[in-house]
Amino acid sequence: MARAPLSLPARGALVTLVFLVSAPLFYLIYTRLPVLYDADGYYHLAVARAYAERGIFHTLDWARFSVMHEGFGDKEVLFHVVLIPFARLGDPTAGGFMALAGFSALVAALLAGAGLWAIGAWGLAVPLLVFAGATDFSLRMVRLRPELLSLLLILVAISLASMHRLKTLGIVAVLYALGYTAFQTLLGLCVLFFVYELWVERRAEWRLVLFPVFGIALALLLHPHFPTNLRIWYVQNVEFFLRPPPVDVGAEIQPRTTRDTLLLNLGWWLGLIVLWRSRVRRSAPVEDRRLRDFTLLATVAFGLLYVLMARFITYAVPLATLALVRSLHVSGEWPGPRFRLPWRGEIPAALALGVCVLCAVYTTVVGAERMATSSARTFQPGMRADWEALGRAMPDGARVLAPWAATEEFVFWAPRARYLNVLDPLFMIAQDPDAYRVYLDLLEGREPDLPLLARSRFDSDFYADDGQYPLAKRRLLRDPRVVRLHDGITFLFQFVAGRKTTRGRPASRSVSSRATSTGAGSVGRAA
Repeated sequence: MARAPLSLPARGALVTLVFLVSAPLFYLIYTRLPVLYDADGYYHLAVARAYAERGIFHTLDWARFSVMHEGFGDKEVLFHVVLIPFARLGDPTAGGFMALAGFSALVAALLAGAGLWAIGAWGLAVPLLVFAGATDFSLRMVRLRPELLSLLLILVAISLASMHRLKTLGIVAVLYALGYTAFQTLLGLCVLFFVYELWVERRAEWRLVLFPVFGIALALLLHPHFPTNLRIWYVQNVEFFLRPPPVDVGAEIQPRTTRDTLLLNLGWWLGLIVLWRSRVRRSAPVEDRRLRDFTLLATVAFGLLYVLMARFITYAVPLATLALVRSLHVSGEWPGPRFRLPWRGEIPAALALGVCVLCAVYTTVVGAERMATSSARTFQPGMRADWEALGRAMPDGARVLAPWAATEEFVFWAPRARYLNVLDPLFMIAQDPDAYRVYLDLLEGREPDLPLLARSRFDSDFYADDGQYPLAKRRLLRDPRVVRLHDGITFLFQFVAGRKTTRGRPASRSVSSRATSTGAGSVGRAA
């Protein structure tokens, strides 16, 4: 049977339809959460809102003990610029959900477009397979992070490189280096593509590397924080691998277990098998295999990175899916109505796909339970109201000792305060490793006198946390030098010199009322 590929206008209409349908669908799914799942998202929204209010700034007062304090060197300046319209909405949290939905819908549209080109109408199943079947991938897509922009640009860059649209590839490299800190990722892929052409096609297309190099260099030089952006890049992308890992880093930089890799993505694995085992010949094999091979190279690269760090599932799953459908395209095949069993015989492909759907439902339930367990405090019904109360209680200009992970939330809800560090412990270690050790000793209870060291070592008169370090809170509750300004899911304590009694109610009310009258939580100004 002759192959009848979809016309370009038909593919464009279907891709547009996928975006228009999936964007509100993703928004409805994401807004089922009471707040943004990932604390990083609030940091990114806070930076975007601050850019909108006062333009590009060069000092990050939210990180007084970080290398980003005097030299911000914004690692993802373009991502923050893209978020400005969402951060300026009356409800920035809803804006965050809208941004998440938009990024997810764009990824779905790109996957659908690639699938429609490769395997015809079956290509509409590609975004469904990726988002619904790979729960581990979906758990990354619900995080408002620059890697969403990175994924979009990587998918575009692979297609441009395979077609040798190298000037446009250079423009994508500019956007990539401005939007994502690990610009070497795109450059590394281009080097792999160059080596492939040198080895397979016997030609050296130097522009495949030179245009991205020029684009990245131009982006780094034009960055509004040059040259401090290079310092921040070095800390996060070089020193990170040269130093022993900090003890309080996130689980995402650890490898996934084999069990989780299989279980959380079971529907996706089975879906790939169904696509492959139901393939039928529709046309002659295609001679131009460069796009398939470039996608396979990228899949192998990010697959190996995923073995080392769980966060790279963001790239591994969509690229592996595209590698399969593009392999079918090169072979002149696409999915058919029958699924060939591994041993003998066959069953309707629809039945096999039904099994994939059931597995996807199961892994989605498992993923939702894990998400709720990993962020139990975040999913409490009163979380947003508690953050708002913390913002109202926080005095303007308060110098606060807080864990870096909780600070990512606080900079959004209480942006007028000054904290120690944000985003990653490595930025504090690079600035002052001794201060980082004392900071951990205070939070983890090895140093008993938190108020004394908070003032003398960290120039802080307040302590705030979201419950990550309960021992520190228990000690402060018994300390006569401490007044509670807010004590809920999160809490804010002030250190008061010279107090002789524990938790005196009149003094506490006095300080609390003063904080409320002078504090400036972000909700009051932005919501």
